Amino acid sequence: MMGPFLIMDKSTFQGLSFECITFITRFYQHRLSPILLREITSNLAKGNSEGSDVEFRKKVAELAKKAQFSQAAVLIGANRMARMELLSGPPIPMNGYQAPREGAIEINTPETGRGFFFDEHPMVGVLRNWADGNFSETDLLTAQSIRNEDSSVSLMSLYQNTEKGPIAPTFKSLEEAVAWFDEIRLLATPRNRILRVARHLFENHPGYVGIVMRRWRRAGRPALENFAPYAEYYVRVVMIYHYGFLCDFIKRGKKSKAHLDMQYIYYLPFCNVFSSDDKDLIKLVEFFLRPDQEFVSKADLQKDLKRLSAYFADMPEEQRAAFYAEYNHYPPDLEGSFTAKMWKRFMRPRQKQEGKQSRPSPEKEAEIMKEFRAIQQAFEKQQSQNLSQQQGKNGQGTNSTIYL
Repeated sequence: MMGPFLIMDKSTFQGLSFECITFITRFYQHRLSPILLREITSNLAKGNSEGSDVEFRKKVAELAKKAQFSQAAVLIGANRMARMELLSGPPIPMNGYQAPREGAIEINTPETGRGFFFDEHPMVGVLRNWADGNFSETDLLTAQSIRNEDSSVSLMSLYQNTEKGPIAPTFKSLEEAVAWFDEIRLLATPRNRILRVARHLFENHPGYVGIVMRRWRRAGRPALENFAPYAEYYVRVVMIYHYGFLCDFIKRGKKSKAHLDMQYIYYLPFCNVFSSDDKDLIKLVEFFLRPDQEFVSKADLQKDLKRLSAYFADMPEEQRAAFYAEYNHYPPDLEGSFTAKMWKRFMRPRQKQEGKQSRPSPEKEAEIMKEFRAIQQAFEKQQSQNLSQQQGKNGQGTNSTIYL
C-alpha cells in the first residue's frame, strides 16, 4: 500500500522542494503525465531566447531529479489511450486507481509462476541522465522542436481564424457553456454519440471510424460510457475547452499557455488527488473532477508536506524507526492534515503492521529485478525467433495493455 494516486501540473511540481518530494514519495503514488514531461523537456531550449543554456539545463536537471526521486509512473499519451480504447478496448477504468500501461510481457516459469513483467519506461532512463546533467544532442534538438511547436501556437490568431458560425447560443459563463454542451451530448442517440467521438479522434483516418462502428455493433450497441468511457471523456475535454476559448472564458493572449495547461485534464481519471497552482487550469478542472476525487492547491499541499517533515524531524530517531515499523507507509494522524485526510478517504483503515514490511528491502528488490530482466531477455530471444510468424501482430503478452 503506497498511498493515494497523485497527479501534479508543472506549477505545483516545480514549486515543491526536495524536502516535500520526499514525503510525496512516502505518502502518495505519483503519476507523471506526458504533458509535464513535455514542459520539462521544453525548458532545455529556453536558454536560446531567455537566458543561459547552463542555467536552464540546471533547472531541467533539478526537475528530472525530482521526477526520478518521486518514483513516478509514466502515463500513456491521452490521444493514444482514447484511440486504443475505441479500436480494440477494453473500456478504460475511470476510478482514479487504475491506469493503462503498455509493454507487458507475459511470463510463466516454474520459479515465478504466471504474471506480467514491465521494463522501465524509456523516459525514466532519460530523466536519470538529465538528473546527472547529461544531455545528448538529440535531447536538445527534441527540446527545440517542442519549444518551436508550442511557441508557434498563437491563441489570439487561432481565435481570429476560427469559424464563428451559429454553433452555440451566447453564454454568460463557462458554467452555462458546459451545461449546454453536456445536455446536447446526452440527448444524442447512442449511435450518434459513438460516431461523433470516433470521427473526432480519427478525423484524418475515416477508415478507422468504420472499424469502430463495426466493433460497437458486434458488442451489442452499448452506451458510449460502457463502450469507450475514456474516449468520450477525452472529446468532452476538447470540446469544452473549444467553447470556453471561443466564448472568451479562457485566456488567449500572446503568453497564454491554455492549450498546454488544459492537457493535464486529460489525465484526471487516473488519480485520486490533483494539484495545480494555475488559476486558469483550476477554473477548468472543477468541471471534470469526479465526486470521489480531491483537488489541492500547491500552497496547501506544500504546507501539509512541510508540516509532516517538521513532525518527523522533531521525532527522536528511535521513535521514528518505531513509527515506520508499526505503521509503515501510513502518515501520522495529525489534526487538519490534508495527507492524513486523503489516506482516510482513499486507503484502507490504518492498522499496525506488527513488524511486517509492505515491500521488500532495496537489496531484495534489486535481486527480483535481476531475475525478471533475465526472464525478459529469454522471452525476447524467443520472440525474435518467431518474428516472421508474428509480423503485424502483437506477440504473446507483448505490447498488451494492462490496467494497474
